[in-house]
Amino acid sequence: METLDLGKHEPEDYEGKHIDCNHVSYRIGPFLASGRSKIVHKLINVRSGLSLHLIKVWRSIVEARAFDHKGIVVKAVLADLAPPSQQIFAYGGAFDFEEYLGSYENWDGSSAATLLNDTDALVRAESHASAIAKFDQILESNPNHTIALTGKGHALLQLKEFSGAFGSVMRADEIEPNKLTYYRNAVRLGSALGFLRYVRVRFERQLRLMLTTGDYELAISAYLDSGLPEKAKELLASLGTMATRSVFEPLRLRTERDLERKSESLAFIETALKAEKSRQQSDESLLPILKKGLQIYAKDIPTRVNLAILLFRTGNLDEAQRILERLIHIVPESLFGTCSAHLAFCEANRGDVVRALDLLDTTATFALNTEKGNGRMDPWDLPRIGKWVTKDGFVLQESPASTIAIIEGLIQECLKRNVPVPHSVQELYQSYLECAEELH
Repeated sequence: METLDLGKHEPEDYEGKHIDCNHVSYRIGPFLASGRSKIVHKLINVRSGLSLHLIKVWRSIVEARAFDHKGIVVKAVLADLAPPSQQIFAYGGAFDFEEYLGSYENWDGSSAATLLNDTDALVRAESHASAIAKFDQILESNPNHTIALTGKGHALLQLKEFSGAFGSVMRADEIEPNKLTYYRNAVRLGSALGFLRYVRVRFERQLRLMLTTGDYELAISAYLDSGLPEKAKELLASLGTMATRSVFEPLRLRTERDLERKSESLAFIETALKAEKSRQQSDESLLPILKKGLQIYAKDIPTRVNLAILLFRTGNLDEAQRILERLIHIVPESLFGTCSAHLAFCEANRGDVVRALDLLDTTATFALNTEKGNGRMDPWDLPRIGKWVTKDGFVLQESPASTIAIIEGLIQECLKRNVPVPHSVQELYQSYLECAEELH
């Protein structure tokens, strides 16, 4: 597909050309209209085949630069509305990118349009299971059909199948992240389900687009619920005069309170740990310190991770598992490996080999992909099977021997049950063996 070149292509040549907008690939669709200043075409998402956006190409880049687009954005923000369009200077010219409010059109010649009409009636009749079956028919022929994914997500939500609902709306947002309703569907449901890392990461990506008060409220709440009041404070400060609105006052007060409690908690833990270290006490003696710290401020991520690790090391696997089940959806990526691996080992000790392998596969795949992306493979880095996390999130490593023993036990159990061992787990196991050899 040829890329659009506004310095070379004539308006009649635009259709069929390719552009990227906010890291999403589009094909310029049919001509819609033209005026004195702009030429309007539909945009078709390359992955989904759906047209949910328009491109309005400026005839004159000078006129585009003179247009007060920033003023329109400011007015929209003050009115608590998403700006109607983005003004983009690229591809040798300028264009406006905005959502297309026209009706759904069937581009691929499939029966999707008819099936969507059927689902409307089923949803109105609250026949959600039947509606899901119709959506699945559409998704069989086009797995990236974002309208069907969103509809299926909403139907699953009505049936209280929360995990499946989140998977559907999150996939729609991943395919078409420039549609604000898809973004909101995913982050609101993710927030309700406690998938706070996803909410934070997705919000930070969305910041390149203007958002409304409600979007900022949700993001600030996610930072606070994640034990990151510093980030909440930064975000409130970035809003300028917008942060003075009454709707933000409870969040501002909560941010100040959480900052005070977090500081008090960390100061207590640091002082108590120094005293214990001087007495060279055991792991068990550190548990009351961390628990007392979490009574002062319950959301600090390093403290919660450390408590889970200490509980694991002292044999309190059920309590460790309860904490880790929540943490794997909250911690930043730098701590995901530690939490996921320890949770896998808890499952292994409980005898659930299948889930243990699944978690370890996730951990290993994440670790190996990250390492390969950095051009190196070092088991001392990720997946960070650590023994302590500092207040800055740095993981102190322990000997790989205990990790090797647990992975070996899992592999042997798999062989007994004829359960295939994921390649990523085998690769991770080999890397730990090599690491152990280097230590000797």
